[in-house]
Amino acid sequence: MEPSGGVTASTGSDGPPIVTGTAGQTQTLTRSQVFDPGQWEEGSYSSAVTGKEAPALAVSVPCTSYEEQALELRVSQAEGELTADVAQALDSPSSSSELQFSLHADGRQVDVAKIRFKERATLKTDLAGVGAVVLSVKQVVDEKTPCREEATALITSLQIAE
Repeated sequence: MEPSGGVTASTGSDGPPIVTGTAGQTQTLTRSQVFDPGQWEEGSYSSAVTGKEAPALAVSVPCTSYEEQALELRVSQAEGELTADVAQALDSPSSSSELQFSLHADGRQVDVAKIRFKERATLKTDLAGVGAVVLSVKQVVDEKTPCREEATALITSLQIAE
């Protein structure tokens, strides 16, 4: 994911990045602007939906319903909206997994989406007064949805619009 717009990632003296935006612009965020990227890696991946290779963030999601893979952004702005487009990778080890993506703003769940292999979703949150945003993913595992192997989750776009 190539950075765009006027997003800056301030690190203070030597700390992790804090995302600040520029009024009137939509900005694409990259892994370098993520406060805590966890296990998420940046690279070129093919979504199962489009089959086309494009920049994205990816993480392997284990076959458990309790282990989440998360990344955290710290934001310093009074307004705007964060949008995350999510999908599964075409080369994911499992094509039968259902993934649940959750978006939390300052500890409150603000959006959630469940997707199967050939699906995508968009999660959004208002950033007014928000300092921390966490995007997490886990496998949906229950009697109707058995888990056979790990899956690869993608964030195909992560943007802040002012």
